Amino acid sequence: ADLYLAWWFTVASADSLAGNVLSMRQDAFGRLDGGAPSFTVTGSSTDDLEEGIAKIVEGTFDIPNYLTEGAAPGNTVRLDPATGRPVAEGSYTARFVCAVPETAVQNGEAIPVVYGHGLLGSANEADSSQVQHTAAELNGLYCATDSIGLAREDIAFALEALSDISEFPSVPDRLQQALINTLFLGRLMVHIDGLGSAPEFQTSAGANMINTETAYYDGNSQGAILGGAATAIATDWTKASLGVGGMNYSTLLNRSVDFDRYFVVLRDAYPSALDQQLAFGLIQMLWDRGETGGYVQHLTDRVYDRTPAKQVLMTVAFGDHQ
Repeated sequence: ADLYLAWWFTVASADSLAGNVLSMRQDAFGRLDGGAPSFTVTGSSTDDLEEGIAKIVEGTFDIPNYLTEGAAPGNTVRLDPATGRPVAEGSYTARFVCAVPETAVQNGEAIPVVYGHGLLGSANEADSSQVQHTAAELNGLYCATDSIGLAREDIAFALEALSDISEFPSVPDRLQQALINTLFLGRLMVHIDGLGSAPEFQTSAGANMINTETAYYDGNSQGAILGGAATAIATDWTKASLGVGGMNYSTLLNRSVDFDRYFVVLRDAYPSALDQQLAFGLIQMLWDRGETGGYVQHLTDRVYDRTPAKQVLMTVAFGDHQ
């Protein structure tokens, strides 16, 4: 008798992975109708600045809200029962924090850089000494927003979800909203009616300090893990730097010392090592929609419709224990 061998592979289409986010992008930017996102500058500080930095500017900006019940941790993407696609209700108010270099205040032509913060961090990382040094050296306006889903405000819920993985869908769903938030920050930086229209982002002569020709992306650690996804769908930048990143998240968990404190919670709820690996595999099928693992094949070629191709610099660290 003939012997036949067969392999079965579970695969995901580009639409099943990125369809929701691309639908959100189309809807959100369509609502702008060519304009800039609405924003408010809430404060400016000159405390604890590194050499070459003039000030740290903070504020908020509005994005259509595709999450349920006010978009707090634990909520998920709101889907239209008729189409199965995300539908917006109201707006989500996101934060931005920007490091403004002295050269930009004096001479303008600041390079607009969207910055992706690290693991469970916040937009305040744009105020860190490392980012300030880079901004000053490049005459770069470095601005960050919170990557909700895996931001500082999500830590308590992340622990809760590890103790009951049925609650996990909120994490990648909030990350999908975070991707749109990140894109809106990029648009806010390059639009003529965006940040450069506010006095805090103007030169000493009263001109827009930002070179609005194009934005750039720079993210490290978690900012690189999520930054590949943001860059794959971005329309306002074509060049990105992803530092000490990785994908997919479920592959990283057992390998990262940063996961040790969270693994205690998972291990108490799911003591079997086999159950833990099954959980990682299951949650990754959702996580793909909110991190680079689900988007990388469309990052530099085979790009999505109405999306420019990208050039990406990946900076790795050998033996990276994080």
